[in-house]
Amino acid sequence: LTSTSTSTSTSTSTSTSTSTSSSSTTPAGPSDLLFFIRTNYPLFYDIVTLGGAESFFSSTSGLFTTCVPNEKTLQSFGSFSSAASARYFALSHLFAGRYSINALFALNGLNLGAVSGEEVAVAIESNTVYLNSAAIVNGNLVATNGLVHECRGVIVNGGSTTTTTTTAVDT
Repeated sequence: LTSTSTSTSTSTSTSTSTSTSSSSTTPAGPSDLLFFIRTNYPLFYDIVTLGGAESFFSSTSGLFTTCVPNEKTLQSFGSFSSAASARYFALSHLFAGRYSINALFALNGLNLGAVSGEEVAVAIESNTVYLNSAAIVNGNLVATNGLVHECRGVIVNGGSTTTTTTTAVDT
């Protein structure tokens, strides 16, 4: 008696694995305005948190544009007399809606309403956008809930305790 058994088995497997790592804590894609500000503009972030305005900058109920004074501007700015003045300052630099640099060019000569209620003049001078006296020096930085424009200068003082003293001298 002879028994013969034949078995044929074919197996094909393909596997591809890609792994990347980064030492940065910034996510691969855009983050919300609050995270972006915390990561890139810590002095302005401190003002936002002092004023308790975080929810405005992390809002998902629409798009916003913020004009953030750069670190050099804020280093010489001074401190705030109260949380309310810090909140007013922060919200005077935040606008409901997504305003790119090109959109701001189209608003030349008009006012833009800040979340604080402040009316902010838009002006173009030497191909630079100004919001009141703050010049946008780096714009169209993308966040998931809007845009960030870095400014040299501040849109509104908002209660900073910095004072300027002028002394007249008779000769």
